[in-house]
Amino acid sequence: MKYKYHVRYTIFNSGKREPMLEMEDPALDEICDFLGSDVRSKQTVEEIKELIGGVQEGKYKHYEFQGNMYLLEIYPGKCRIQCIMLGEPGFEEYSVSEIEPEELKEILDIWLELLYQ
Repeated sequence: MKYKYHVRYTIFNSGKREPMLEMEDPALDEICDFLGSDVRSKQTVEEIKELIGGVQEGKYKHYEFQGNMYLLEIYPGKCRIQCIMLGEPGFEEYSVSEIEPEELKEILDIWLELLYQ
C-alpha cells in the first residue's frame, strides 16, 4: 500500500480495545473516520469491496454507499468519502477524502484484520 498509517487503540474500563486507523496524510482523514463510524463488520467490508469491484468491472457507472455519518462515492478511478453530518454541531467543516479504489480495498482489508484481532 502506498499510504503510510499507524494504529492506535482506545482501551475501555471493561478491557475492550477499539482500533483507530490513522493515515499520515491529513487529506485522508475522512477515510479513517468513515471506517471508525460506518464500517464495523466483516459484512460491511465485503459489501463495499464488492461494490468497488462492480464499478471497476463496469457493472455500475458509479455507486454510492451511505453509512450513518459518511457517504462513499465509488467511481472507476477514485473513491470519495465525505461527511453527511454537515451543519450538525461539531461537523461545520466540509471535508472530502479521495483515494484510488485499489488502495481503499487494501485499507479495508487492514481494517478488517484490526477489527477481529
